[in-house]
Amino acid sequence: MLIPFNILSLAHPTQWLSMTVVAGVGTVISTALTLNTSLTSAAVTVISSVGVGVAGGLNSRWTNHPPLIDVLSGVGMLVPGGLGARGAAESLAKGGNAGGIDFGATMLLVGLQISIGVFVAEVLVPSRGDRRTTRITLI
Repeated sequence: MLIPFNILSLAHPTQWLSMTVVAGVGTVISTALTLNTSLTSAAVTVISSVGVGVAGGLNSRWTNHPPLIDVLSGVGMLVPGGLGARGAAESLAKGGNAGGIDFGATMLLVGLQISIGVFVAEVLVPSRGDRRTTRITLI
């Protein structure tokens, strides 16, 4: 599943290994927490996205490349792929506005959870760059 994502994101083949490792870190953390703990899905998503951000940041420091492509591949694996289709089907099946409101709220919450996790990872492992870049990423 990651090879097509690597190709579609127009990543250079030298980036494929780091993209796969960072996405694997997020997937392993998410699966391990889901199976072995009683955490809510929101907490699992936040912790997994922190792991993705930290792995991408550490790889960035090691390779001197921006962590964006690695973090995007990891976040892409954390986003529930069937969320959009499932939510649209449920809103059509329920009828009325209740299903659509639940679907929209779920989409917003998943995006917020991933954003919080990546922000915490950025605080833990700051990007390299000048002071201005660091201030912009923390605003």
